[in-house]
Amino acid sequence: MENVRQTAFEMMIRQGKEIPLPGVCLEIAIDVSEGLPNKEKIAKFVV
Repeated sequence: MENVRQTAFEMMIRQGKEIPLPGVCLEIAIDVSEGLPNKEKIAKFVV
C-alpha cells in the first residue's frame, strides 16, 4: 500500500497537482451532534 501512495504522490507532483492534506472522518450520532456546543462552527464539516 505504501508503494501505491508513493506512486500516486509522484504522479501528482509531476502533473503539478497539489497533494491533499490528510483528513479526519468521525461518525457521530445525529442526536449527539445536535447537542454539541458551537455546532454552527462545525456545520461546514458535516457531510
